Amino acid sequence: MLVAMFFVAVGFGGYDVLVLHKASDATIFLLYGFFPIAFASALYIYGALASVSFDDDGVSVRYGPFRRAHLDYADIEKGRLETVESIWERSGRKPSKMIRNLYKRKALCIKLRGDDELPYRLRRKLGPRLVFERDLVLPLTDIEDAMGALKDGLQRHRGAAAAAAPSARRGHRRGKRGRR
Repeated sequence: MLVAMFFVAVGFGGYDVLVLHKASDATIFLLYGFFPIAFASALYIYGALASVSFDDDGVSVRYGPFRRAHLDYADIEKGRLETVESIWERSGRKPSKMIRNLYKRKALCIKLRGDDELPYRLRRKLGPRLVFERDLVLPLTDIEDAMGALKDGLQRHRGAAAAAAPSARRGHRRGKRGRR
């Protein structure tokens, strides 16, 4: 659509200059041709700045140019996949046409640990759209890869925490026979 708008504006501008010899009218159409390029660039930059990365120490979320947050694996209870429809029904808000079109798509829901301060801080940093109750909801394109990276990071973190703190209680093993 933006490409068509660009070619139409440049076409009318070229027609005004080459056929009608009206340079003043052509500048307006050429400025109209600049708008789709600027708008497409802004959308591309905004999309490039909205990212989720899974590091060794946690999850980094960037939502636009000014909203970013880092969540440690210690603050994450679990991650699960849910459809946008089930998440939206829990919120109790009326869905728009755009949301209804996304109902069958899945989102990564990260359940947060601890008190109510962490969801409040994330809601302040990322905005109210991504944080619902005690869940950080991330609608991603590669949802299976993100879920795998989250599970790997949680297992590494929990394995390192278990190795650092040995258990106080040691039971005996039952052997091959098991429980009777």
